[in-house]
Amino acid sequence: SHRLSVAAMRVGSRVVVLVRDSAGYGAALADALRPSPGLTRGSSPFDLPLDKYGLNGEKASGELVSFSDSSGSPQVSFFVLPDYRPPVAACAMNEILALISSEAPSIQPILIVPFITRPSGCFHGMVNATKTGQLTTL
Repeated sequence: SHRLSVAAMRVGSRVVVLVRDSAGYGAALADALRPSPGLTRGSSPFDLPLDKYGLNGEKASGELVSFSDSSGSPQVSFFVLPDYRPPVAACAMNEILALISSEAPSIQPILIVPFITRPSGCFHGMVNATKTGQLTTL
């Protein structure tokens, strides 16, 4: 399939960055989110070149998922990235932030970057009340 270049990417005013972590939480979130009525879901793979950071030949690749309105304008965008380590993770995030700020400088975007960690010992024994299979709309 066609990979988006940075120049071809369009993002909505609400942007979510998800990481495909080893436990599968990021992938589960990306798959569970559904568009509100009137919006359609589309996705494309993308590459972000990281040469300008001195990481020659290195790139950050992922999937850009967008919920778009009837005119094709993205309203909500999800960057789904592999679980990169520094320095690639920081450079990829910097490129995403640069793209968001260049897309619509007059609009204050909403950026959501969930941080998922392993449960700590202090929560041991608590019942997880989250329902599996529940879909969330944005």
